[in-house]
Amino acid sequence: MASKKVSNEVKVLEQKLENANNSEERQKIIAREIFLTKSGPLPDPKDFSKYEEVLPGSANRIIEMAEKNQQHRIRIELTEQELYYKSNNTITSKGIYSSTIISIVGIVGAVILGVFGSELASGIIGSLSLGNIVVSMINSTINSIRRKE
Repeated sequence: MASKKVSNEVKVLEQKLENANNSEERQKIIAREIFLTKSGPLPDPKDFSKYEEVLPGSANRIIEMAEKNQQHRIRIELTEQELYYKSNNTITSKGIYSSTIISIVGIVGAVILGVFGSELASGIIGSLSLGNIVVSMINSTINSIRRKE
């Protein structure tokens, strides 16, 4: 199966070269196909022996550097997560406090309206205010359960 893939890639490359208008475009196509990308902190295993030949102990130093880099990245990610959760908790707390204050003001307003004879408006505002408190409590409970998971 690998040989079919290689033969298909060769056919695709040949077709690209045939469709190229000039030699400069052909060179670009070949350079693009030959270009090898390497990602990650460590060189290829073949290169380690070359590093050791030039500077004994350098392969070990490269591995140590990669390990230190990994530890550094982990520390940064943990710090970012802690900051995120702290800010999220602050925002959640402010939302709960604001919601509670609005609800209390609504209940007081409903009582005042009820005393002055607007029972319908009092009932609507009181119900919405109490509903807001209930919804806030339910959301707070759900969020605390999710954080524990």
